[in-house]
Amino acid sequence: SSKIPGHEDISVYLYFWDERDGPAFSGWWFGNQVGGAQVWSRNRLTSLQPPKQGWTIPWDGDVKKELMVVTGAEKAAMESAPAPPKGGGPPS
Repeated sequence: SSKIPGHEDISVYLYFWDERDGPAFSGWWFGNQVGGAQVWSRNRLTSLQPPKQGWTIPWDGDVKKELMVVTGAEKAAMESAPAPPKGGGPPS
């Protein structure tokens, strides 16, 4: 994991919480500890793997399309892909 300058002491966990506290709290979470009170993002899906999209920030806020969860291999593939052409379209 990478550290944020000025916040090196903060750990971030991605975890699934079942329905033990009711369906309103089940789903995937980002927080500073598993099951802790400090959480930053949530996805209501109950899939076996963390969902790529559909994450809310804050946890009870709106879905942020900018947040996407990917595997290390997916990240490497995205970083090695050629950049799209400038201007947003094919050359004329």
